[in-house]
Amino acid sequence: MGSEEIDDTPPPTNTTAPPSPTREVATPVPTDTTVPSATPSPTATEDLTPASLHNAGADLVCRFGPGLRYGVGGSLREGVNVLITARNGAGDWFQFELPNYPGKLCWVSANDVEVTGNLTLLGIAEAPPSFVTGVSVLLDPPVFEPATCVFPMTFDVTITIQTIGPTSVKFKRTRSTGSNPPSETVEFIDAKPRVFNDSLKVDAVGEHWFKVSVSSPNAIVGQGYGKVVCP
Repeated sequence: MGSEEIDDTPPPTNTTAPPSPTREVATPVPTDTTVPSATPSPTATEDLTPASLHNAGADLVCRFGPGLRYGVGGSLREGVNVLITARNGAGDWFQFELPNYPGKLCWVSANDVEVTGNLTLLGIAEAPPSFVTGVSVLLDPPVFEPATCVFPMTFDVTITIQTIGPTSVKFKRTRSTGSNPPSETVEFIDAKPRVFNDSLKVDAVGEHWFKVSVSSPNAIVGQGYGKVVCP
């Protein structure tokens, strides 16, 4: 049997390193550097509705000016709705034109009516100037008829002056007897009538008079008469 040659040469060594696993790199998401502009909020539409007032209650008095110091200038019927023409500086009184009386303005308190519309569209109206509406002069008694005439005789005189509101009133008193003092000025703080007491002393039979002449803020006259009748 022939001898078998044994090959004891070691197997070749693999010196090539296995390939490294490929590293997966995340692809960056592209960044939008543009800052989006804010969407503007819708602008509220200004209310251009004319302001008006409504009397929801019973018939309501209105006044010559904005305040209780002014006299009553008219009335607003229940359920009536009217446009407001102006407001006062404080915004608590409103001016309007009286229905059925074109051009005649009157005022009501904001507390007494219901208001709708845009009040900022209203102009501001100043309080109207006050004036004297009446002067009354009464002599008491209107007729002296004594059983025996003894002079002098004295009439009691009552003077009443009425205004529409606060003002200064200048007036003069004159008498048929010629006793006429100088003019006087009195401050009226509201529309309440002011009453003045005076007298007229006479020394003859017949008719006598007492007159009050207002010169400011307007001209107006009141005159009263008395008579002495002797038997």
